[in-house]
Amino acid sequence: MTMVLEKHGKILECSLDNIELLVLQITSTNAKRSVSFSNACCLYDMIKDAEHGLFWSLKLTTLFEKGVKFLSDLKNVTTEEIEKMDIHKKAAVKLLDNFLKTKDEIEKSLHKGLISNSESPITKTDINIVFAEHLLGKLAPGGSYIIDANTKNKDTCRCGCGVYPAFESTGIGHEEVWHGHVDMVLSSQRGFPDESLCDGIPVHFYTDISDADTSEDDSMPSASLDETPCKRRKSETERLSSGDNTAIDVKPPTTSATKEDAIEQALAQTIVTSLLQKQRHENLESYLMPGILITPHNFQITMYDAENDILLCSNEIPLFLPPSDYCLNPKAVLTLWLVLHYRMFCSGLKLVDSYTLYKWKSNFKVFVDSKWEIYSTLLKDSVSSFSVAECMYNWKEMNMYTQSYLPGNC
Repeated sequence: MTMVLEKHGKILECSLDNIELLVLQITSTNAKRSVSFSNACCLYDMIKDAEHGLFWSLKLTTLFEKGVKFLSDLKNVTTEEIEKMDIHKKAAVKLLDNFLKTKDEIEKSLHKGLISNSESPITKTDINIVFAEHLLGKLAPGGSYIIDANTKNKDTCRCGCGVYPAFESTGIGHEEVWHGHVDMVLSSQRGFPDESLCDGIPVHFYTDISDADTSEDDSMPSASLDETPCKRRKSETERLSSGDNTAIDVKPPTTSATKEDAIEQALAQTIVTSLLQKQRHENLESYLMPGILITPHNFQITMYDAENDILLCSNEIPLFLPPSDYCLNPKAVLTLWLVLHYRMFCSGLKLVDSYTLYKWKSNFKVFVDSKWEIYSTLLKDSVSSFSVAECMYNWKEMNMYTQSYLPGNC
């Protein structure tokens, strides 16, 4: 009997213990205004433990306990045992196995696709396509993804594989509140078109490269790619306990304004997608669902639980290994695989007691108050274009220049 993933043992054994998701509480937002995701304001604080003054976080291995155990068991699984698994688990195993078998070719394609020169300058769309076709799409259920149809400079993958990706409507939200087109949506279980767009995982790309003539939701300002309010080094971290729920000491964020905007946009898209799922599916075991914020160098996982109003954001996870930044980071591969199969592998917040969940609320519902009915019952997906609400304006920019009365009780 053949051990299917035996040859990948070292990769399967790599620890994901250092990946944590910080618990966020919203302090200010324009979520009750008619604002596109690219202008979303979602300011937040990291929630502290009142007694020790440390920031609360949840380990990825706690949230994905079922998936981590499944990965551990895979090291000794035979071909016969794989065939006896349910259809979704079997497909997930084969996806991971195929990815690891072709990892060298995938790395070559990523490297070729991400090289820029004067004769062939790279665009944000190029990066989106390369990551969609040779990383995210290969780990997503059904190998399915769609890229925003409003994307400029549509073309085949620049690595030379000749693939022309699926460009479709990725609009979600509602024109009277947060809304817009997500850069990419990845299938979360069965694969498109069997599932609604709201069942997919939103991906937001951030890079210092911007496409000419970008769409309204495509603007990509320049900034350092290495900063994040969720980033912390080992020397900067002190654990409150050795349990699954931990409080950590994080230095104050030094994030640039433009990277912060990208994080806020990713949080907004994740919140709306989770609320859409709750609106469409009344009996899910958990409404904790993920989003992905990715750069050419690293990525972060955002998560929102529409049932418990819990908002999370991970530390940065490097995509490639130093010093060459050529080989894929095994931790990144396993994390993305787990997250993209969250319906099977995410354990949700079951291990967190009700009192702690109450303390960890992000207060999103409180901030949107009069617009809560829209967020809970009227959100849309697969929208090609949004009508302009009468009260639409760039709330974030107006706040920068004036403290005067803002017209229109929207």
